Amino acid sequence: MPYIDLDLQKLYGENFSGCFDPNTRNIRTRQPCGRTHHCKKCKAPTKRSCYEVDKLHLAFCIAVNPETEIMCGERFSVDSPGGCCTHPYNHGFNLIFKEAARGMELSPEAKGILKKDADADLAAEMATLKIEEPKDFEYYKEKKKLEQYEYRMSKLPRQPTKMKASKLQPAESLKAYKSKAKR
Repeated sequence: MPYIDLDLQKLYGENFSGCFDPNTRNIRTRQPCGRTHHCKKCKAPTKRSCYEVDKLHLAFCIAVNPETEIMCGERFSVDSPGGCCTHPYNHGFNLIFKEAARGMELSPEAKGILKKDADADLAAEMATLKIEEPKDFEYYKEKKKLEQYEYRMSKLPRQPTKMKASKLQPAESLKAYKSKAKR
């Protein structure tokens, strides 16, 4: 399978579709970049095409934390020597993007990553099938809402602030200042 057939939508999730903002710092949280950066390869403002497989100037980290099973999602430059700042290339993360940028065939490690992502997608879909019954208004009224008198009683009076204000003294006259200097 060549890299051109990679489905980035499946790798990155639903935040990569539709009205995707190219200045996104983290694809998982949709956190925007602090400043708008330019693509180092295009020397132009970042566009969605900078993330596509045919160019692949920028990518989002697809490393999964084994404890939480959540994708990292941080943006990084594919040509950078390190990769993602948390999950570098030399630790085996995100090599799929480095190989794709070089135009290589899909490696066995990359096939394993894609299989893990497909399994994670299936698990995520199964987790969203939980249906929770909505609570009725009586439950809200009994458990959540404080009665008016309870609310008033719960508020404590404000403590007076203690300020140590010293009175300012008027400045010395010139005559008094000179007489002190002569002593």
